[in-house]
Amino acid sequence: MLSEGEMLDLITTWLPPGGRVLDVGCGSGRMLTALAERGISGMGIDPYSSDTKRCRRLRAEEMDQLTERFDLVYTRYTLHHLDAPQRFPEKARSVLRLGGVLLIVDWIKGARTGVPERYLAPQTVAEWVRGAGFGLMCEEVHGQSMVMVGKLPAARPAPGPKERAVHLNESTIKGDAKCRMVRRSPP
Repeated sequence: MLSEGEMLDLITTWLPPGGRVLDVGCGSGRMLTALAERGISGMGIDPYSSDTKRCRRLRAEEMDQLTERFDLVYTRYTLHHLDAPQRFPEKARSVLRLGGVLLIVDWIKGARTGVPERYLAPQTVAEWVRGAGFGLMCEEVHGQSMVMVGKLPAARPAPGPKERAVHLNESTIKGDAKCRMVRRSPP
């Protein structure tokens, strides 16, 4: 399981300066508090959230009801709980600004967590991310966890008779330094 510190490092690595985040499955809002301590603004959604200051009681499937726009949408070990996880990237896209980033961290299919859950194959999640129009910036497995980062194009496609989703050229971003997990030096 990725630690809270590792997740914070991933978020701060991918978030543009001054960017705003949406935490999907925010729970108590602890990650949002840690981000706020780093000067990062955002909000969360969770149907059972106990943090009424930073989080709204919405299901992930309802995030397209938000009027706010974000630079980065993330979920940490929540995707497998969703009723329709395959629709999550599309829903995230609806609240992201152009050039926005989607960060997914979750258990991989076959993970032994001691809880019988419906975990997903990273390749399947990657297909959903690409299918929603994101360029796949990072697809890694760390132990029993997947880290998936998708990025929207910075501009809308030119209108035309065959208008379709614009994908970033993945061959130009393979090996991106941001894809590697940020490891903290031992004290």
